[in-house]
Amino acid sequence: MANETNDHFFIQWRGKTTGPLSQADVLTQSKAGQITRFHMVSSDQLNWKPAGELDWIFTPKPEFVYTPAATAQPAPELQTIEESSESNGPPVENSQWKYSIDNGPEIGPVPLAVIKQLAASGQLKPGDQVFLEGSSEWVSARKVKGIVFGRPEKNGAKSFKQRRKEGLSQCSNYAAIILLITLPIFLLWPLSPVLVVALYFAFLVAFAAFVLAIIGIVQSKDKALAAFVFIGTIVAPAVLPIISPIVIAGIVAEYEAYCSRSRKTNEEAAARELRESFYYLGIGQIDKAREMAEKVRNRSETAESKEANRLLACDFDLAKTIPADIVSAKEELKEIQNKPTLGAATGTQTSTQSAPAAIAALAHGMDIDYVEKMAKDETNKLPKDKLIPTYFETYAKGMGFYSKAVPGTAGNQENLAAALEQFIRCDVLYLRIDDEKMMSREVEEKEKQASMLHYACMKMTILSH
Repeated sequence: MANETNDHFFIQWRGKTTGPLSQADVLTQSKAGQITRFHMVSSDQLNWKPAGELDWIFTPKPEFVYTPAATAQPAPELQTIEESSESNGPPVENSQWKYSIDNGPEIGPVPLAVIKQLAASGQLKPGDQVFLEGSSEWVSARKVKGIVFGRPEKNGAKSFKQRRKEGLSQCSNYAAIILLITLPIFLLWPLSPVLVVALYFAFLVAFAAFVLAIIGIVQSKDKALAAFVFIGTIVAPAVLPIISPIVIAGIVAEYEAYCSRSRKTNEEAAARELRESFYYLGIGQIDKAREMAEKVRNRSETAESKEANRLLACDFDLAKTIPADIVSAKEELKEIQNKPTLGAATGTQTSTQSAPAAIAALAHGMDIDYVEKMAKDETNKLPKDKLIPTYFETYAKGMGFYSKAVPGTAGNQENLAAALEQFIRCDVLYLRIDDEKMMSREVEEKEKQASMLHYACMKMTILSH
């Protein structure tokens, strides 16, 4: 493969072929380090040779042959380089060099300053080969004057000064983090115990990281820094006993508050769902009523779940227990009243007081006794022939108000109060109709529903509180 007769070459590396290239192109890429001694070169893509075997591409490295000390003679060119170095001093800084580390690929040309830097960092070792542009042979790096070889750093190890500087920086950073974490613990305690707990655990993490930094700093064997770290190891743990009781108290308080909030939320949801169950029962949507009662029953820790279980057990047929249920609800409603009775509030109670006034009282804490007395007085004044028509009229009014008492809507309580008043009147009318021996099957069916709605109105009012 003579370079005199061919001016096109192909280069192959790792199965990839480039070319054709001119001789000038090959030399240019070789000088730029793009072609190493290990690249394969061919002029016909049939016969390939390593680039290192072609003298016109690379200057061959010297072969060192052992000879006895008595007869060993330095190579003429090497002698020339050493003599040149002795006569002319160290190589000039702007000279261009190539180098090969551990007999690896040829790199360069680079300035002498790069060679010195590589030697000082330990990357270029005394036995590695270097080549000065314009000379005839490669020589060991130790032969070049002015190059000082340093100890190679193992696995990226840093100098003592670097470790000390970085250690101090880490120490100050972690100290600042601990300070920033502990201050909010005291400042934000009245606002949010949860935040205090979170900051406390963040402090523990930061402290652990700080301890790890301390270990690394102490290993640097810097006495002044070790003393500073020793003080830090005493002060930092001392903060924990001060903060711990506060944090423990915060955890307990927050847990109790969380449980209280959870209970309250659960109870509110159960009350809302049970109100809806009673409402759907009253308007005849029994499937919806069952669905809501099932939800309440699943909230097993609430008082409402017991009522839901009872309703589901009898499939909402309360005919046998309704009288006792009404009495129990009446007593419960009295217990939660937070307003004075109508007569006590006005001081002018009479048997002829208007229905709107009674409705207003019912909406803000019912006086059931007064409403029943008013209904009895009005019923006793009715002639016998008006009893049944009045009963049906009263029942229709009660259903009208009840259908408007959708839980969670505006006017819900006022409509419940008005509906309850009408169903109380239905109960009173029913008793007089029975006394007068005027009972009919239709009235009995209506009264069964009216009694259930009487109870439902009171329970919905109770659950709203």
